[in-house]
Amino acid sequence: MICLGEDCSTDFSNDPIPTDSFLDPSIFCFWDDLIIRSNTSNSIKYSVDGKRPKRVVTFTFNLGRYASLESNYHFEAVFYEKKPGFVQCNYLSISDGGQLATIGVQCKLFEFISFVIKEIILLVYILDSPSGPSTSYSFNNATAITNGTKILFDTNHNTYSVL
Repeated sequence: MICLGEDCSTDFSNDPIPTDSFLDPSIFCFWDDLIIRSNTSNSIKYSVDGKRPKRVVTFTFNLGRYASLESNYHFEAVFYEKKPGFVQCNYLSISDGGQLATIGVQCKLFEFISFVIKEIILLVYILDSPSGPSTSYSFNNATAITNGTKILFDTNHNTYSVL
């Protein structure tokens, strides 16, 4: 998960969204009890590609599940400079289809946030609603994700598209 703010949870057990565990804008490409195992290729990395105004920031997660040595989860969260309010989750290799994961986006109490990575200002617009805006794709669904799935979340309209 990526939480854009200071009021973020370290709770390892996932919840359906919206959740009170996160009050700042949060992207849950795969919220589960995931870890970076030592002596493996597990990692979390980011890259910036392209030139202004079409830069793309990609966070790449290659993780294992805490309770399972055999599981591997390789996915990405992609932000587009030219598309404020959009985030795309790409699933490269997911061991269990998302059977214990929460997938979606959420924000409470915020209408707008920006953050800077390597001089890039990414804007995530999140509209307000009584319960806090959120878009849920899946919660603990073993058939939610297959390898190669791509989900584009539009936080401007609280929708998603499976690409």
